[in-house]
Amino acid sequence: FRRAGWLGRLRPLPGIIWMALLTTPWFVLITLKSDGAFWMASVGQDMVAKLASEQEGHGFPPGSYLLASLFTLWPWVLFLPLAAAYAWDRRHMPSVHFLIGWVLPFWMILEAVPTKLLHYPLPVYPGVLLLIAAAICKTAQIPQTFRGWISTSGAVLFLIGLAVHLVLLVGLP
Repeated sequence: FRRAGWLGRLRPLPGIIWMALLTTPWFVLITLKSDGAFWMASVGQDMVAKLASEQEGHGFPPGSYLLASLFTLWPWVLFLPLAAAYAWDRRHMPSVHFLIGWVLPFWMILEAVPTKLLHYPLPVYPGVLLLIAAAICKTAQIPQTFRGWISTSGAVLFLIGLAVHLVLLVGLP
């Protein structure tokens, strides 16, 4: 984490080139079609406003996405404590290092931004689920790992998510 040398081993240049080749035509066409108004409206007004203060009545405090994940990641929240323990224990492995680098910075930025919409953390969920899958596979090899505070907290998160689902199921038309 302390050195950026591992980023070079990811070889980002081919991906950046492909991204530029695939998106540049759209960027050019939207700029020409709207005479630049698209950029002023989407970036200059909408995005900056969402970063500065809550917009459209969707303001929630930091930690809201973590709380919402009890519902949006259900039933996999059962394994979140296991995945967190697995990630911490193996944080120096390149694959886990990559997943932590994918999930944590993005999640921290989302929690810091005042405007919160339920779909914003969706790009992070594959990384979280990969950590969960890796933790489950490792635990299958060592069954006694999923005991104590890890299994208890996972069960509590699972039950909270279940309760939220039941309340929504009964409460929503």
